[in-house]
Amino acid sequence: MITVRLLGRLVVTDGAGNELSVPGSKLQALLTYLALNSDGGASREKLVGLLWGGRFDKQARQSLRQAISKLRRIFEAAESEALTFDGDFLGLNTENVAIDAAQFQKLSAETSPTSLAEAVRLLRGEIADGLVTRAPEFDAWLQTERQRYNQLAANALLRLGNLQLEMGEPAGAIKTASNLAALDPLNECACRIAMHGLASVGQRSAAIQRYQSFSELTERELGTGPDQETRALFGSIRDEAKAKTSSEPPAKAPAAESQIASETTSVSSHKPVVAILPFDNLSGEPDQDYFTDGVSQDLITGLSKHRWLDVISRNSSFAYRGRSADIKLVGSELGADYAVEGSIRRSGSRVRVSAQLVDTSNGKTLWAERYDRNLDEIFEVQDDITNTIVARIEPELGAAERRKVVRKKSVNLEAWDCYHLGIAHFFKFTASDNLEAQRLLKQSRELDPAFGEAHAWWAYSTVIGMVYWDTEPSDKLLDEALAATQRALEIDDQNATFYALQARIQLARTEYRSAISGNEAAIQMNPSFAAAYCGLGDSLAYEGRYDEAIQHFKQALDLSPNDPQRWAFLTYGALALIFKQDFETALEWAERARILPNCQYWTTAHMVVALAHLNRLDEAEKIVQQLMMEKPKFSCSFARRKLFYLKLPEQIELYIDGLRKAGVPDG
Repeated sequence: MITVRLLGRLVVTDGAGNELSVPGSKLQALLTYLALNSDGGASREKLVGLLWGGRFDKQARQSLRQAISKLRRIFEAAESEALTFDGDFLGLNTENVAIDAAQFQKLSAETSPTSLAEAVRLLRGEIADGLVTRAPEFDAWLQTERQRYNQLAANALLRLGNLQLEMGEPAGAIKTASNLAALDPLNECACRIAMHGLASVGQRSAAIQRYQSFSELTERELGTGPDQETRALFGSIRDEAKAKTSSEPPAKAPAAESQIASETTSVSSHKPVVAILPFDNLSGEPDQDYFTDGVSQDLITGLSKHRWLDVISRNSSFAYRGRSADIKLVGSELGADYAVEGSIRRSGSRVRVSAQLVDTSNGKTLWAERYDRNLDEIFEVQDDITNTIVARIEPELGAAERRKVVRKKSVNLEAWDCYHLGIAHFFKFTASDNLEAQRLLKQSRELDPAFGEAHAWWAYSTVIGMVYWDTEPSDKLLDEALAATQRALEIDDQNATFYALQARIQLARTEYRSAISGNEAAIQMNPSFAAAYCGLGDSLAYEGRYDEAIQHFKQALDLSPNDPQRWAFLTYGALALIFKQDFETALEWAERARILPNCQYWTTAHMVVALAHLNRLDEAEKIVQQLMMEKPKFSCSFARRKLFYLKLPEQIELYIDGLRKAGVPDG
């Protein structure tokens, strides 16, 4: 049985679950059309019209025949008769092909909560996410299909949320409402479901905050407020909250205030807001506006995948097209903390894209870069540029937010403050800062139990403490860390960071296959997520798949040259190269890592091992002395204990043999 997954990135697998490569946008488009029309197939004339410019000439028919032939060979290699032919019609054999979009459409039409929940679980993104062709007819058809499935998804989520409220499952309703709001932030029913759910579990202040956030959004985007039904629900919840607070005994008032503060510490009220302004077309050719707009739109989409950010919608930010406005005024009008602006100049087969990130509060440029590319394949260049810019900007935004919180130095810290202070300590990469990061992230979890980032990053900081510093590895603590990441995913199962951090915990538990799947899910959700590529490289390396691992490390390094964990990308890559026994390259990577800020003693240890296996023992002995200065009492037994995340004996022994050969003491 062939499986075709269209909800999200197009993925085709055989009966054993192995992914089948479907190369090229036209071939993917052909399969997408056949899969979404599996009930009746399609005529060759229709397919030519969609994919080859509306011409049913000899060249177009030949292109179609070649595409069909390629598709047939892919399926034959998987020993499946997936294609059907009926005269001039081509289709998919649904007895041999399972299509998630068809299954979703069937389940979403049913009325039982079980069927609706199963339909929702199939939602991994829009139809054939990321697929773009140069065929206007196909792209227009695909956009219509995406809108249709988005509406089906919204209807299914709405019915499921209401059913969950009726069945007394408010936690499930809150999560469903969040998924519906992610699909359509202006969906008022999602707001009401969330408010009902939060109020029913006693989080009235959080329900009030949800209403206020939605009210601000509708005012900003639509120029109007919530409707009468939503306002009435807000009024009743507000009155209940007031009555509950006033009925508390005086001695318990501070506790009540603390509870309300906890409930109102909504992540949405603290998220930094980013506006992507339309880039300027400096080419002097109006017909190049489509490329300029495409880059701006893709930046909005890419940054939106970092769910700790709020990104202003296209309709609002594109109102500034052609306007030379004061960036501080733009921030005030849009409610944006940061703005991304830039320009694109195309000349012949070359394109130059300039971008900068600006703090709208003071107009200061936080980051700026220029990219030059050859336009061999315009859509691939567009994807390359936007993915690169998104990967560069996200760490800069994180650093800017941490600087603001550190300067604030508030005594009465809220969950958001504790979170960013904790992350600031985390990225200093010292033993004392790691313990402080764990403490602050734990405090953030306690202040706002619905703050997924606090759960996930507490888990990761705890495991990093086990690998590098004074947190003692234990099965119990690893279980707690895994449970924390699972809690984060229960809060938001579309957050790429949560999947990547859970994968880190699974790797520490030597559950490499699960870690690989988790990082792949993170990358599918956010293709510009450098740390997920690093995590995938790590997981593959410990499985012994070294060549694949190195490619992913290189991708992480290419995507995010300013990442605060860049030293780790290089260090983990060096370890993979040691296991591959490519000691020269491992030494080169470790040396590159060692000059970066916050680099850790394991990088130096990797240099020792590489030099020892290269029989450069004099150099190795000198580096051992530096290692002992960085980590006193480092020994072979210490290394063995800290390498608890390795399960292949040959990897562990290769590493320990290198240390011993260089003169590192046994214990």
